[in-house]
This record gives sequence, structure tokens and C-alpha cells, in this order.
Amino acid sequence: MFRTMISHVCVTRYWKHLGVILTRNSDILLPVSRFEYFHTVESLHSGNKGSALHVSGDRGQEVFGVLAPYLDISKALQNVSRLEDNISLRKMNLDIKQFSELWYKLESLRSHKDKLEGERTSVASTMKLLGKEKKELDLEKIQKLRAHGKEIREKLKVITKQVLTLEDRVVLLYLKLPNKLHHTACGVDKILISLFSKPCFKFRPEGHEVLGKMRSELEFIECSPTAYYLKGRLAMLELACNGYFSSIFKSYGFISHSNPDFVKGVVVEGSGINISEIEKVFMLSSHNSDGDPNAQYLVGGASVQAFASYFTKQVIDNCECLPQKLLAVGRSYSPVSCKGSGLFSSWQSTVVDGLVLFKNDPVVEETMINEILMAMVQCYTQLKIHFHIKQYGAHNLEPHESAAVGVQIYSPVTDMYWEVGRISVCGDYISKRLLILQKITSNSASFVSMIHVRICNVTRLLALIMENGQNKLGNYDIPDAVNKFMYI
Repeated sequence: MFRTMISHVCVTRYWKHLGVILTRNSDILLPVSRFEYFHTVESLHSGNKGSALHVSGDRGQEVFGVLAPYLDISKALQNVSRLEDNISLRKMNLDIKQFSELWYKLESLRSHKDKLEGERTSVASTMKLLGKEKKELDLEKIQKLRAHGKEIREKLKVITKQVLTLEDRVVLLYLKLPNKLHHTACGVDKILISLFSKPCFKFRPEGHEVLGKMRSELEFIECSPTAYYLKGRLAMLELACNGYFSSIFKSYGFISHSNPDFVKGVVVEGSGINISEIEKVFMLSSHNSDGDPNAQYLVGGASVQAFASYFTKQVIDNCECLPQKLLAVGRSYSPVSCKGSGLFSSWQSTVVDGLVLFKNDPVVEETMINEILMAMVQCYTQLKIHFHIKQYGAHNLEPHESAAVGVQIYSPVTDMYWEVGRISVCGDYISKRLLILQKITSNSASFVSMIHVRICNVTRLLALIMENGQNKLGNYDIPDAVNKFMYI
């Protein structure tokens, strides 16, 4: 029987003496470093609470700084009230007034430090000049200057330490700031489009877990709360969905792209995830030191972080290459829990994902959003399953999103709508943090804009197709549009 396995990466056996990890993912031995392992949620609590994106002064000799993000703090604080509204609408716990006070205190300290540096330079120059003249009458003056220079050096040591400490606090707070809100963003969710009717059954519908078990197509296993096998027809349906969504987006100019499953912490944080919030990301770390600065994170090849890693610290020389439309089919890993069971709450999902890079221009951005939205509507309309498209309010946005639109399909069993697709408008938020630029002239460049597209969470869609297309015998119909891609 045709059978595939999809499992949350969970260590079932650890052979320290062999330096390998045995996982249930296709029942293979995964060679890794002798002391490395996949962290569970519990073990991550002892992880590094610092920042991968910002290397503080006292860590400079120990940690290699991959990049220095573009920080425009003064511009961010030009309109404090607008920034406070942004934080308030998103329901984030950040004290902007405190941030502003720390920034202006830092500016004052820097100004004082510069003044002392200038004074020290002046004293050194005067002493050098008097030393050349070698006048006995100036010896007393030289002694006074020397004592004054020593006093300045001591003051500089103190103020330099204060500046470094305050810089760390200010930068870390700045890196926690979310993307600025798009002009279309609002405080509440709005339904933009709603198509087809909710399914009406003359019998009590069963959940996808029951249907999958009845047909021997879905098996949940004990190595992890969210691990499962797809078998037979359901496994083929997963491949068909991948092909269906990919084919439509390729017709809109998207090209296939291969991304890594693991990325560095600097990319995770650059994409808007605070790596100290251990419930949001899986970390592969050293067994001896959870604070390892070189730790990698399991995000999956179909994710915004995986796409961003490819372009980090890159300058696009040829403007004709933009817009760049990329498509990836693969895994997405997220430990974020949701109110659901079975395939709705799996930490590992099969996903069709897209990323668009384009010139930082509002007109181009609007064109790209409309084109992507058109492609999404085409994809889900052809499935002929009830769905709606919702524009999310600010409180439902991720930190890297300035606006977002979600595609949600109704589940007749849970009586809930589940997100299967999402259009995330990122602007230049990620590119500023990861230094992704477009060359304008020989002496100038600008940060590119991005739109991340979760074209389809195929794992959730499988559950929704089963529940919406079921009959009283426990069978389910596959949408004609997807059925064309079965057994290809």
C-alpha cells in the first residue's frame, strides 16, 4: 500500500555513543553532531534569552556578528503617538515612552562622550606642543595637563560603559518593535469575500480523524502529540494538492525555489520572531550550552524565514530581476498551539509557500497584492468548498506584517473557520533587519519590499476536504480541480 509519513520531528531514540539521532521521520538515522538534539518545548526554557541579531559590546570577543541590522531609531520615534497606536492596536506589551526616554538619554550620553573625546584630544595636542618646546617654565603646566588628561580618561571609561549598557537596552527594545501598519490596516477583522454555502448534511458529520481511521488513511502515532501517517488515497491527495496550487501560481510567473529547513537565529529574529519566546520556534542547539550563539532553528523550507535566509546580506544588482516571484513546496514547522485536534493542530505541515521581492514603491506593492489576491481567489474558488477571505485587524498581525489577508475554510465538525492561506505584506521590515538591498546607482541602494504568501497549508486542507466532502458511508469526494492531479 502506498504510504507516506509526516511527523513532528521528535527524537524517539538518542544514541550518544554513535553520535546520531533516530527519528520516526521515514524511519531513518539522522547523523548529527555528537551532542546535538532537537529541543522539546520544555528544554527550550533554558535557552539563550539574548539577541542573535544584536551582538552587544561585552559579547563582541566571544560571538561573531553575522550582520549589523539597519537601525533608524530616531525616525521610528519621530511620531511617538503613531507608534503607541500601532502597539496598542496590536495589543503588544511595549512601553514606548520608556523606550523614547532611554533613547534620548543615550543621545545625551553620546553627546557628553563626544565632548570628553574632544577635550582629551585637545589636552593631548597641547602637551605634545609643550613637550617639543621643552621649556622649564612649562613643566608645572604639563603636570596639570597630565592630571587633567588622566581625569578625562577615567570619566571616559565610566561613560563608555554607560553608553554600551544603554545601547544594548535601546537596540533590544527597538528590535522588538513591530512593522509599521499599512494604510489599509484597521483595528478589526473584515470579511472581504465569502463564496459558496456551508455544507448541509442529513446525517451527523464525522471529524477527519474518524474518517481517516475508518478508511485506514490516517494514523496518529505516539512518538509525538502531533505526529501522523498519511496512507493510500490521502497520501496521494497531498501530492495532488501540492501540484494543483503550484501550477496556478506558476501561471502567474512564480518559479520553483529550494530553501533550507534550518536557519540561523539571526534570520529567525530578522524575520520578526523573538528567539527568547521559546514557544514560537524549534531550536537545534548544543547539549552543553543552550546559549550557543551558533544555534540553528528548524523552520522548514516553506517558510518566510527560509526564503529570507537566501537573500540575507545580498544586493540585487540588476533591477530588471525585480519583481522576483518564488515558490517553495515543503515543510513548515511551528510549535504554536491552536484550539483544535488532529491535522488542524499539527506542528509540522506540508505547505505551498511563496515570496515576492519588489522595488520599494507603493504603486508596485498594490499591483503585487492585487495579483496575488487574484491568484488565491482562483485557487480556492475552483475547489468549490465554502470559504471566505478575511482582512485581519492589527491585533491578529504578526510583528513582521504591516497588513495581512487570510483564506479560511469552514469545518462543519468544529463549526470553525480554519486558516489555510495567508497574504502577508512585509514592506521593507525584514530587508532592513537582514540587509537585503536593491542597487539603484553605482553609489546608492534601497531596501527591497516583500510579500510572503502562505498559498496553502495542505495538511489542514486535507482535513477540510475530508470533512466537507464526506457522505454517510464515511467516504469523501475530492474536488474535481484537484482530482486532475491525482496519480500524475
